[in-house]
Amino acid sequence: MIRTVQLLRYLSDAPLRRRVTAATNKVESFNRFSQWVGFGNQGVLADNDPIEQEKWT
Repeated sequence: MIRTVQLLRYLSDAPLRRRVTAATNKVESFNRFSQWVGFGNQGVLADNDPIEQEKWT
């Protein structure tokens, strides 16, 4: 019952949908950024050797 009420509220309230979408996009952007920055992510800065890291920049 609670889920149905929340879903109906979400569907009928445009400002609520915009806030939820904005928050979701912000979190997804942060997750993509943190994966990009992370060591060992598809070979990006996969080595902890400063000389090897300098080669990547």
